[in-house]
Amino acid sequence: ARARQQQAAGCDDAERERLTNIYAKNEEIFKRDDWLEDNARNIVQHFPRRGFLGKGMVISVDKFTAVRMYDKVQRLWKEEIQSLNLQIMKSESEEERLELKKGRDYMNGVEMAVVVSEEADEEKKFEAQGLSIKKHRERMKYVDENGIDIEVNFKDPDHPLQLVFVCSMWLTGFDAPSVSTLYIDKPMKGHTLMQAIARANRVFPGKTCGIIVDHLDLFKYLKNALAEYADGDDGEMPIKDLDKLVGQLNEAVEKGCSFCLEHGVDLNLAVKHGEYTLDDSELF
Repeated sequence: ARARQQQAAGCDDAERERLTNIYAKNEEIFKRDDWLEDNARNIVQHFPRRGFLGKGMVISVDKFTAVRMYDKVQRLWKEEIQSLNLQIMKSESEEERLELKKGRDYMNGVEMAVVVSEEADEEKKFEAQGLSIKKHRERMKYVDENGIDIEVNFKDPDHPLQLVFVCSMWLTGFDAPSVSTLYIDKPMKGHTLMQAIARANRVFPGKTCGIIVDHLDLFKYLKNALAEYADGDDGEMPIKDLDKLVGQLNEAVEKGCSFCLEHGVDLNLAVKHGEYTLDDSELF
């Protein structure tokens, strides 16, 4: 029975030991300040510009790192809003100003929270790491006069709580259909990885797919997990590499431009009022 369970999880004893050794060697990398700073900056740039603005989850290696990521994203988020305000002031294009204001207003309306399990003497443990868990724990435990807690807030697509920072809670057995984006910064594979990405794959109006931002190159493990747990009858994998998708999109843009040109419409003239020539190589 144990062997069958391990096979179902996609991990036998040898593989488990190998992954444990790899994780032990690389764990400190996932906690390095420069690593976290780069990932936080990526989140701040990406989250407000995703197209469908569903809710998101940042998955870190442990509770301390989840709080660090929250602090970094909060700081960089405020800096980005200040940058947008400056761009709005300097812009001479009304169209550009409206677009910048739209992004700024969205960012101003986003709430974030840390969601991690509670343990004994946690305040002292976080203080020893130069961190504070107190305000986060208060938010996690807060229940309003109507009995609404943080879990209900996050599941509510209209509530401003849009981005949560986790390490294990809410990765399994949690259903929030409006979640569309995961930022993965924690080694996972097999059923654990499948359960995590399932958080972004719930059907929801306006959402055509989930977005998995993989900071650890888990793509190969994702393909293996999908092959075992989610492969369709036709054998086609339901995921594709980003480079291939970008190539397909560039090809579609080129075909669209050619089609319009054949019918007397030059899309280049419509880009920035004819001041810029459309170049596929500059689209991505």
